Amino acid sequence: MKKCLYCGEYMVTGRIYAGGSRLAFWLSDGAIFTKWFPTRRNIEECSGIMLGESTKFGELAKERSKTYHCAKCNVLITFV
Repeated sequence: MKKCLYCGEYMVTGRIYAGGSRLAFWLSDGAIFTKWFPTRRNIEECSGIMLGESTKFGELAKERSKTYHCAKCNVLITFV
């Protein structure tokens, strides 16, 4: 178990899921995503971060990144 970076309490381990079996990704608030299909290349062109590892067949999730939830702070922390 990992401790919260903010309050020091123990966090619960989980995963972030996207619709279907697609790989989830993160974009900054100021990023503008104008592509029709979210591929690794399109996401990285917007300085986005893929959350996990994808297969060679599109951006299907190969494995989901561990994400930790702190109930006290109500935050999710994902180490990529």
